[in-house]
Amino acid sequence: RRSWFSGHDGGATWKVVNRPSEQTDAQAPPPEQPAWITTLNDDQDAYDQARNQLASARWRLWTLWWMRHLPQASRPDDFEFDEDAWSQQSEAASTKVTRLAAEVARLRDLIPYGLTREETQLTPEEIQHKIDRYAQAKGLPEELELKRTPRQSYYRPADPVLALTDISKDTIPPLTRDEDDPLPCRLPSQLLTQLKINDTWVPVPDNPLLPGNTPEIPGIIHAVIAEFALLDQAVRTPAASGGTDTALHTVVDVDDRETHTEGPWPEYTRIWRQPWLPLYLQWEIKHCATPYHSSPDSAPHWGFDGDRYRWTGDGAAPGDGEGGRRWTAFGGRAFITPATRYVLREQARRLAEHAPSQLAGQLRTMRRELDDLDVLSQSLDGFHDWLVQHDGAAQAVTDHAILSLAGETNHVPDGAKDHGTQRFQPVRGGQFYFTELTVIDRFGRALVLTGPRQTEPIQFRLIRADSVLPDEALFPNPPGERFVQLPPRLVQPTRIRLETVPLRSDQPPATAAPTTSPLQPPGADAPVAGWLLVNHLDRTLLVYGPDGEPLGELRVVRDAQNTPT
Repeated sequence: RRSWFSGHDGGATWKVVNRPSEQTDAQAPPPEQPAWITTLNDDQDAYDQARNQLASARWRLWTLWWMRHLPQASRPDDFEFDEDAWSQQSEAASTKVTRLAAEVARLRDLIPYGLTREETQLTPEEIQHKIDRYAQAKGLPEELELKRTPRQSYYRPADPVLALTDISKDTIPPLTRDEDDPLPCRLPSQLLTQLKINDTWVPVPDNPLLPGNTPEIPGIIHAVIAEFALLDQAVRTPAASGGTDTALHTVVDVDDRETHTEGPWPEYTRIWRQPWLPLYLQWEIKHCATPYHSSPDSAPHWGFDGDRYRWTGDGAAPGDGEGGRRWTAFGGRAFITPATRYVLREQARRLAEHAPSQLAGQLRTMRRELDDLDVLSQSLDGFHDWLVQHDGAAQAVTDHAILSLAGETNHVPDGAKDHGTQRFQPVRGGQFYFTELTVIDRFGRALVLTGPRQTEPIQFRLIRADSVLPDEALFPNPPGERFVQLPPRLVQPTRIRLETVPLRSDQPPATAAPTTSPLQPPGADAPVAGWLLVNHLDRTLLVYGPDGEPLGELRVVRDAQNTPT
């Protein structure tokens, strides 16, 4: 279920740990945290919050500028533009961005490593050097090191993923090649020099015909084009045996090509037929909202059954569309790839490297069998952004007057045709179906899986995962099993911080108390004394300290007569 969500950076914390050592097998106890660690973590937390506030302020400034230049016909129906009010809000937003940018810069100088544009381009070695230099300035002993630990990530719902089977016909090349099967490379000495065309030896042309307006090309490329021209001459010459074959058929079909060629035969040269090579997926859907609740005072339209949320059948958006519901349309286009096959094969390879011999053999066999997996997949890119009324397909060039403050953006506020209708859901949920679904290959050919047919779309066999099967029908007797359900999700990036709070107050989250020995009890401010874990396999009770340090185990010891001692 982790794949249902996508995460991004949630900040960081710092702590002092023992530097790894190869001289001893015994693990040293956790070091006592110096006083400056608390200050560093406070500065880091302030930096993380200031960065988020700055991003929000920049987006606010950018949207004010965008609304100012939006054509009247594209503005919400109830929007009345006030030049003076807009100028005041824009000036206030600019002032806030300037203030927060200065605050972020100030806080950045207080921590070893931030997330500025320049720092995100550093190598891991350069980042560690900056951290070590900060620790050295604080007088940290050589046997200890300062470690940056990421906080819990923020998560947001991922776009739905569509997998297509039996459409690539084994013509899609893998995303990568195996280490034991590298990409063949040809040297200049491995080019053809002559080819026998109907019993006549023909050399490569000295001056092959090039397309018009071709810029000057290197000599090695000129030699490759000359070889192409020789093969092209063979494929344009009818075979001496007659029929529909060409002279190139004669060369390819013989077992001993050396009798018909001079120079190594190009590895992939064969009689070519335009293959079916799916390139991208084009789709359009219609979506009906089934929100978590219609108002703060109303009962929820979704109930949790202990495993997942299920729709009660109430609260679907009414309208004048099919089934008396309000439908909104969304479409897009995205590349399709054999990512499913690649991920499964690489997972099998990774597991086989550390698995026992018998299991490793089974994993390698499974990896070879996955070569025949004919599945292309792609997420419906931009679908979640559309639900929160962001349009990632449209772009706007930011005015230079605010570019230095607001920056560029990769999406704009929703500019959909139904801009006059409020359809935002703080907790989104709904059902959708495809009205158009087309696979287009690299040569422009199209395979229409779903397309318009009068008032009803042509349907294909849609196999839905259990997690997206509708709990209730949107309207009585819906045609076909074509609806996909999206359970309720918070639309903004969210996280749950399961962190301890001080023992005697609810202000702010507490860190684990510093200890000098694994046996030392936690300090007065730490609410957790330790952790107990039942090991059902060995029938023991594992004991851990408040920071997760293993302390020992409790087990029943028996004598030779199987009597507890």
